[in-house]
Amino acid sequence: MADRYGDPHELVKSLAYSDYPRRPGHFPISRPDPRKPHGASDQYLVLDTAQCEENRPERGEFRFNIVPQRAAVGRTVGVRDTLKTVTEIQTFPFTVPLPLLVAAPTSYPTLTLAANAGATNPYADTDPVGGLSSQLAQGTRVTLYLTEAGEQCFHDFKGRRHLFEYEASLVGTVANPDARMLLTPVNDIFIFTQPITDMHGITMRFFTPDEELRLPPDEFRNVQLTTNGAGRIIINITDLRYNLTNIIKSGDRIFLDGAQVVASAGSTTRVRELNDFLSRPDGLCVGANITASTLDTDPSIVPAAFGANVSLPTLGSITLRVAKNRIRAPFRIRRIIEGVTNYIEPN
Repeated sequence: MADRYGDPHELVKSLAYSDYPRRPGHFPISRPDPRKPHGASDQYLVLDTAQCEENRPERGEFRFNIVPQRAAVGRTVGVRDTLKTVTEIQTFPFTVPLPLLVAAPTSYPTLTLAANAGATNPYADTDPVGGLSSQLAQGTRVTLYLTEAGEQCFHDFKGRRHLFEYEASLVGTVANPDARMLLTPVNDIFIFTQPITDMHGITMRFFTPDEELRLPPDEFRNVQLTTNGAGRIIINITDLRYNLTNIIKSGDRIFLDGAQVVASAGSTTRVRELNDFLSRPDGLCVGANITASTLDTDPSIVPAAFGANVSLPTLGSITLRVAKNRIRAPFRIRRIIEGVTNYIEPN
């Protein structure tokens, strides 16, 4: 029948659109009219946790706000055009920070990075990707679900869902700050049964694949700066969910956003130089003095060395970013639009 009368699916669409001007409510206005030129249009974007609107790394969840027709500004992801009538998404290899370890079975089930595990921990030398204390107990596989896909996905054990599955591997040496987990797609393209009408945002959720993949945070908001008895600047975090000794090592690269000190009254000092040092584009290195909620830098930052008598920033103005824990995940998103494109007859 298809050879004689054409594709029945396309015939039904044409008939449905035949009285479209008289009944505009018959089909969603966002769908392209099959009688007009139409084709596939690809959007490329990188979901970067530095632009994340809301993140819950302890649950492996990262939410991004998509802003069409503009460049990325602040905590938004810019795209060339709207993400309407999305028919498929393609993922590419990317890296994520090393997952937090499950503690030794004989102790309270806290989490710590392999590189920070103490000598008394029998799992201290375990690979956090494929070792005994890794969260990936079901094998070196990680899955990713985009909540905007709804029920159009693979359905997993325990009610979990995913669009993509990745083979996880260790990059670098656990003891070094550059160690990461590489995620290589097993299936790199997901084609939707029904087009996603409109995507105003994208929420990534990582799984083990049975449980939420718990990752270390790439930023701490509402950081405070104080000085110790030696006049050195100390960085204090206020998020008590984390113990810095389990997450950050001496030598790690960090960035301070919004760290601007103010000269005290009557002080004629080199405050600008101090502020330029605090917000260096190359970042700062973590020093040797790390506690559960504080850390210093190497070299130490001493305001007096700049001849500075300053007032330190108030709570809420500074964000501490941890370079090694940042995620940058690239995607290609295909849409069907009216108009001539590079793909005249998309599949």
